[in-house]
Parts: sequence; C-alpha cells; structure tokens
Amino acid sequence: MAKIFGQIEKLINEHGSATILRERLDLARDQYEALERKNAELEGENETLRRQVAQLEKENEKLEQALAAEPDITPDFDEVTQQMLLAFFKVGGRTELGPVATHPAVRETSVARYHCDLLQEAGFVMKMSRREYANRRLVKEATYQITSAGRKYVVKNKLHERET
Repeated sequence: MAKIFGQIEKLINEHGSATILRERLDLARDQYEALERKNAELEGENETLRRQVAQLEKENEKLEQALAAEPDITPDFDEVTQQMLLAFFKVGGRTELGPVATHPAVRETSVARYHCDLLQEAGFVMKMSRREYANRRLVKEATYQITSAGRKYVVKNKLHERET
C-alpha cells in the first residue's frame, strides 16, 4: 500500500494544489484502511459462521443416524383393536363407531369406545366431531377418521391382506 500511495504523493508534490490533493490522498488512504479493517472483521465473522455450520452439520448427521437406528415402536394391539383399525382403513373417511365395530367380541358400545380410545391414544384414529344431544337424546353420533399413522400401521403390518 505504501508503494502505491508513495508514488501518488510524489506526483502531487511535484504539481500544484499539493495541499488539496494531499487531503484527498489522506481521505482515500483513510477509506482504504477502513475497508481493510472491515474486510478483516467480515472474514473473521465468516470463519466463525463456517465453523458453526460445520458443527451443526455434524450434529444433524448424528441425529439422522440416531433416528435411523431408533427402533420403530408400534403398539401391540389385540385382534379386536386391529380389526377396528382395519375397518377404519377400509372406510377411508369419516365414520361413526357402529360401522367399524364389526368384531363379534364388540357387543357393547362401551367396548367399541374402549378400542377406539386405544386407537386415538396411539394417534391412529382421530375424532372428527362430537356426539350431539337434544333434550337428553342422542341426535348425532361422534365421527372418527383414520390418520396417516393408522394407515401406515395397517399397511406395514399387512392387516389389509388378512382375511376378514
């Protein structure tokens, strides 16, 4: 840097208006030095960010490996609960409990609700609407629908391939 500005300074000294030109040269030199400082600061910040990115990439890789190695924990449902889940699967959309409570072991509504509760707790079925009453009489039964996790369970465990 000194070499470049030294030659310019020599040229200014040899010609007129040396004071004005010297001030301009000093201003240019100050601006150049400020830019060099800012550049060094940004390079340092950039290096810090690169290290952080590298660290986050390593952490991400470890988490992905841990997730891949994690066993697929699925509930172990009894035959009745699996049959109800399969019935939700076959319906595909919203339905009341009656059409899915087809297993001979489900003789009472409370038993059907019990198995439906198990499916809801596992995240395989979700309640879409509540029961509605008018004058203490049931006018509309609650509706339920299978979730993507429920469909995955049915397919993964090949429940849909079993004879019903």
